[in-house]
Amino acid sequence: MMMEVAGNRLLFDYGFTASKPPAFPERAPPMDALFVTHCHLDHSGLVPEATRRHMAPVHTTNLTSEISEMLWYDSIKIANIEGNVFPFKSEDVKMAFRSIEPMDFGDEVEMMGATVRAHSAGHIPGAVMFEVVSDEVSLFTGDLNNRATRLVNGARPVPCRNLFIEGTYAGREHPDRHELELELLDRIDDVVYRGGHVILPAFAVGRSQELILMLEDSGHEVWLDGMGKRVSRSYLDNGHFLRSRGSMRAADRQVSYVKSESGRDRAKEADVIVTTSGMLEGGPVGSYLRALAGDPKNAVFLTGYQVEGTNGRLLMDDRVVKLDGDVIKVDAELEYFDFSSHAGHSDIVRFIKQCDPETVVVMHSGHPEQLAEDPELEGYEFILPETGKPFTLPG
Repeated sequence: MMMEVAGNRLLFDYGFTASKPPAFPERAPPMDALFVTHCHLDHSGLVPEATRRHMAPVHTTNLTSEISEMLWYDSIKIANIEGNVFPFKSEDVKMAFRSIEPMDFGDEVEMMGATVRAHSAGHIPGAVMFEVVSDEVSLFTGDLNNRATRLVNGARPVPCRNLFIEGTYAGREHPDRHELELELLDRIDDVVYRGGHVILPAFAVGRSQELILMLEDSGHEVWLDGMGKRVSRSYLDNGHFLRSRGSMRAADRQVSYVKSESGRDRAKEADVIVTTSGMLEGGPVGSYLRALAGDPKNAVFLTGYQVEGTNGRLLMDDRVVKLDGDVIKVDAELEYFDFSSHAGHSDIVRFIKQCDPETVVVMHSGHPEQLAEDPELEGYEFILPETGKPFTLPG
């Protein structure tokens, strides 16, 4: 989103959809500064392309910048493997990283006539909401979670006149997190006790670490493979962004890291393998599926949303995956567990009421009208923006 305030042009997030092939947004216009809420590719993925063209400073947390850099290089590698034209190169990543001016929670950036302040968004470690203070106060949440997870505490409301809020789960609720964790642990126990192995495909950023925390006291042998290893190290190096650095360190000590092909072979004999990618698109997960997915004693438990067109969605719909041109039938037990790091509908409603704005702008949503029409939010003025169509806030 491009916001013009007090003569400043501020861009909030600039990413792409990691589909096959990737889907890119409109080119970002000239800007005075770029504010990145967090490292997920749909929010940070095109920052190097923007800084290459506009040379603007990038404001985000140090943790977000570290992991974004990993993801930028990985995106280039994947594009080269898949033969896709990609909008930036390695030298652009270096330029983007040099453009970053790190912020911490509570830090402020002074612009001419405006101040931008960072608050925890509760989504993943290092994720921020941006409060823009000029003649009035606006809050841009980015991806939001106002309930605590094992990794981070929930976001706290910020009183504002204009609230730009995500509506990913507008109209949908999440299951109780504690009960969901107990259910997954019980299912893992069942598989292990019958002599099987559990593959937990997981997003490298956030989900892998949350699963490791959950499995710490399970008594099972757990191995971690893929980029999640590097992300875990970054989390421990930036522990003040975690709910409990001590808990993360303790859980990390209980996990074996795959560091070689021989280690990967050993991991295939473990009780539980946490591995990227979360949507079964690339990464080491394919090696485990080839080895283990044909045995009904084993299990594949999906822990994140599976986008249309991905191997993960293909698995859910047709019980097969495509690996290097081969179609692999999955006879292992299969189930999806909704471990979302986004606020559900009632949580979004509660957050809006606590911020108590005059105007609510719903972004990042397939069904924003579900919020605008919620009877609990009667009296708030809603704006449901359309891509490429500018609007002026009331007042």
